[in-house]
Amino acid sequence: MLCPPKITISHLSKRFAMGVDVLRDLNITIQSGEFISFLGPSGCGKSTLLRLLANLEKPTEGTITFDNNPQLNELAFLFQESTLLPWLTVSGNISMPLRLRKVPREERTLIAEKLADLVGLKHALDYYPRQLSGGMKMRASLARSLSLNPQLLLLDEPFGALDAISRNRLNEELHAIHYAEKWTAILVTHSIQEAVFLSDRVILLDSQPGRIHKIIPVDLPDERPRSIRESNQYQHIVAEINASLSEIPIQI
Repeated sequence: MLCPPKITISHLSKRFAMGVDVLRDLNITIQSGEFISFLGPSGCGKSTLLRLLANLEKPTEGTITFDNNPQLNELAFLFQESTLLPWLTVSGNISMPLRLRKVPREERTLIAEKLADLVGLKHALDYYPRQLSGGMKMRASLARSLSLNPQLLLLDEPFGALDAISRNRLNEELHAIHYAEKWTAILVTHSIQEAVFLSDRVILLDSQPGRIHKIIPVDLPDERPRSIRESNQYQHIVAEINASLSEIPIQI
């Protein structure tokens, strides 16, 4: 059985053209199975950090180490858009990564059915993306991301375009899956409430260049029903993060 990675980020910096520093000297260790959220103003390098973790970009300085191994193959990336293939059904989209791995058809079908059920889409296996709501599309994308049983899930504000009700429900489903599966997860979001509900720790980044401003532990139970949002403990953490974000200068 594969073990979720422990990730060590050491003195990580990223500089783009014209000498613009996007990230500077990030140092953090993410434990195996931990759920981490990054919050900060637009332009602070949150999405760039995810691309560095996915090896889609190379750091200018510093290192990212996965359990002392330089590469990690079993990762999945959930983007802001659903990126479903319009000519495939929900079942076909979920099982596409398995098809590319040449997994036998019967096994692909069984895995797609299981994952569709997990995200509440068992009734929609034969639907095409044009027949799905925004929330259903993101559910299908989430199921597709989980089809290869990843050790690491990277999430680049995947629920940002959804209405509040759909977003909250997807947060609840995502947290329940993570609680059961315990892969390592890193989320970029602009929603304080989402970060608190999902995370073990929330990391606030300064803007231009992105540096760690503050790390806030989320001292909530591992199991989180929707009612936890009404608790004083949850509201206190939300207020603490909101106050800390107000300390960060915004570059205009």
